Amino acid sequence: MGANATKPDELRLRVAIIVPTFNRCKLLEEILQTLLTQEYPSDSYEILVVDDGGEDDTSEMVARLAKDAKCRLRYMRIPGGGPAAARNRGLAEVDAEAVALIDSDVKLDPQWLRQTAAVLASNDNVGVVSGKLVYAARSDYLNSFGGALGKIGLAWDQHEGKEQAQITEAAECLWVSTAAALARRSLLDRIGGFDETLFYAFEDTDLGWQANLYGYRVLCIPEAVAHHCVNEKVARSDSRIVTHYCKNRLRLMLKNYGMGRLIKYLPLYFAYVLVDLLVRGPRVAKLRAILWNVKMLPDTLRQRRRVQRDRVPSDRELAHLFSKRFFPPTPLGGLRRRPTDDQSPEALRAPAGSDDRI
Repeated sequence: MGANATKPDELRLRVAIIVPTFNRCKLLEEILQTLLTQEYPSDSYEILVVDDGGEDDTSEMVARLAKDAKCRLRYMRIPGGGPAAARNRGLAEVDAEAVALIDSDVKLDPQWLRQTAAVLASNDNVGVVSGKLVYAARSDYLNSFGGALGKIGLAWDQHEGKEQAQITEAAECLWVSTAAALARRSLLDRIGGFDETLFYAFEDTDLGWQANLYGYRVLCIPEAVAHHCVNEKVARSDSRIVTHYCKNRLRLMLKNYGMGRLIKYLPLYFAYVLVDLLVRGPRVAKLRAILWNVKMLPDTLRQRRRVQRDRVPSDRELAHLFSKRFFPPTPLGGLRRRPTDDQSPEALRAPAGSDDRI
């Protein structure tokens, strides 16, 4: 499953790095320093910061860094539309063969771009490539190495909490986190960019799922390492976030599953939703997600027709990329992600999760 052996500089792609951000000026400056010092030819990549309606000094900071930047560094501001919309606006502004999707709280190792670009350049059937996403506060532990998706639409970070040294082989995935991922531009154009109706969360799951549906491989390589600067303190999920997670996972199932799998798993999903509503809140947020999907059903069905018309492999052929589990191995328990303030291995593996996909 690994990439072909190719010296990184033998094949060079033109890369655009798109960084969506919102009121994160101080940390973003640290992030940009790691992007500007990538071991990649300066004439072969550029950086575009897309400000999603923030009110801090991001524009001034980017302008200051751009004066002495080794590669092209630009800034653009859009009305707040969420990460998916910010990435799409960025895509419309860049001309590149590959697009690096980097969150504004993720620092890259100096070789990250060179290593991921080499995989895309030497493997025409790879559409998205990522690597190890580790905790910045505990870089010996993984935040994720690929993404997992259960059969009723619940998604979680693969290998989260595992010691990163244990991962030594490349792996194919259904999806990878777009906190740090490199995607083939032709693939992004083919799927029409990111689904902006998702607003927040699951846009990376959708990207990876559709990449596989269109016959591309989604690959994680252990050499490429990115550091996720998550806050050490963890709050409970805001009700608006819960609504986005619940509405988005249902839309993805309706869009991307073939009819056979949809008939099989949709009743199980609604059974889960009913039990979930009965036993835990926030109930209004979860009901709002159902109503949103009812309202958006005509648009979802239009998107479904496009996806199913153009897909290549069957659901049966992609079955090995889905988790055998229906639910995450470490549930979130209502928290936004796994806590990292207790740095013991036991705490890093404790139930709470790193990404509140459920």
